Amino acid sequence: AGVNCSAFLGGISVNFGTNMLIGGSADPVVVEADEFDRSFLTLYPNIAAITSMDADHLDIYGDFSEIKKSFNAFAAQVKDTVIAKNGLDYTQPITSKGLRYGFDKGNYYAENTRVEEGSFYFDFVQQGGKRLDNIKMAVPGFHNIENAVAAMACCVEFGIPLEQLRIGTETVYGAKRRFEYHKREGKTLLIDDYAHHPAEVEAFLKSVKALYPDKKVTAIFQPHLFT
Repeated sequence: AGVNCSAFLGGISVNFGTNMLIGGSADPVVVEADEFDRSFLTLYPNIAAITSMDADHLDIYGDFSEIKKSFNAFAAQVKDTVIAKNGLDYTQPITSKGLRYGFDKGNYYAENTRVEEGSFYFDFVQQGGKRLDNIKMAVPGFHNIENAVAAMACCVEFGIPLEQLRIGTETVYGAKRRFEYHKREGKTLLIDDYAHHPAEVEAFLKSVKALYPDKKVTAIFQPHLFT
């Protein structure tokens, strides 16, 4: 969007070949926060997007109720705006603005989601009538459209004009091991994806089947832990 920043990501960016970008001291900092070991509770962001609250990392938390407690504690630390995915059950702090995003409803949402000529497209809608139509995704997947909506919502709340956001979705190729093509020739495709939680695996396979409805899908799954 033409705005410089520092960034610390949970994977290697395909565009930049690194997981860390260093901007100027006055530039905004973008962080992919991790709930794994409650490390996200060391952060006090101005704007935060909560993309999921699945029953993950139970070796750390024990049960789902403890996960919800941690997310509620994180939300309470957000200074200005919390942008949460539709359907997530968290406690909105009274100290910051609470917004929702997702498909077809919310303060920010994607509609008219479709696959055309091997690419995902959607229309981005901001509550109140502002919209950006026919946005092409550089990286496939319904879940990536959802993530794009969250990122675009954060940008709008930060003050970036809506019109500047289209180029990002069309030129940012995500992170390695996130719908990463290793073979894309002839009749055979080989795609690597880091999805290791049931909800992530389901989202990935749903997107693959939408993108290639006539192909046979063989999924090879590598568990991360013996638990």
